[in-house]
Amino acid sequence: MEILGLILYFVIVSLIMGTSLWIGMKITKVEGTFLAMLIIAAVTMLVGMIPGIGWILSLVALYFMLHKWTTAEFWPDSVILVVVAWVVRWGTLWILGLILLSL
Repeated sequence: MEILGLILYFVIVSLIMGTSLWIGMKITKVEGTFLAMLIIAAVTMLVGMIPGIGWILSLVALYFMLHKWTTAEFWPDSVILVVVAWVVRWGTLWILGLILLSL
């Protein structure tokens, strides 16, 4: 049962991260596909699970894959895309939390 919960968590968070990257990509006018954003989200999430250095390797993987699979350059495109995606993701989670708390 515990492994099923981890798989479900991974799928849901990857979908949220991939969608927020895709929305950020559309807002910043960077060209790329939704599937590429989902793959980037899943890979960076897996790399981020490495104890200790996972978070920094995750950022390196994120920027490398954004550069390879989209039209984004590192500065300013990728950095702005990640910031916009972060704001979209946390805003969405905040609104979702408010909705769930009101039930």
